[in-house]
Amino acid sequence: MNEQESLRIISEMISTARGNIRKGAGKHFLLWGYLIFMASIAHFVLINFTAPGGKRIGFLWLGVTAFGILLSVIIGFRDHRNPGVVTYIGSISLRIWAGFLVCLAAIMILLRGEAGWYTYPAITFIYTYALYISTALYKIRWMYLSVAICAACLLLYNFVAFSYYPLLMALTMLVGNILPGHYLNYKGKERSNV
Repeated sequence: MNEQESLRIISEMISTARGNIRKGAGKHFLLWGYLIFMASIAHFVLINFTAPGGKRIGFLWLGVTAFGILLSVIIGFRDHRNPGVVTYIGSISLRIWAGFLVCLAAIMILLRGEAGWYTYPAITFIYTYALYISTALYKIRWMYLSVAICAACLLLYNFVAFSYYPLLMALTMLVGNILPGHYLNYKGKERSNV
């Protein structure tokens, strides 16, 4: 083992001990949280305050998804050039959300037509599960409240009309992505100044 490998191992251990929250840790949470939050509000407005426009809603979600993927790839390439320390926790978190994306793609393919009514609850279900695992992984106790609110939104799908489903998704993104994303960025910035 040479000097650089020793320093890398020590850096990984320190980063793991600090909870693996590094500067910019919440950027993907924020990116997708704000995108889906705004798209959900736009979807709500389209189905409640405009003439029926299924194609507009389809284009809305297609555009948001394409834009989000493009920005994620750009951020990923930028991060790849300056990787910093990649710890076990960060690696596992990446795999959790990659698994979420695979399930999300399957839901989008399988739930079409009349089954599309179940898209919001199905996405919220797998999202809440992935958020719960991430919360346990990062050991951020207050995020269990976010998980509980997402689970409550999941149950509320049984009691509200479909036209209000986008609002439940917006709330899910607010408590599950936006607030934790800002927290992770704050903690990462705080720890990088130590």
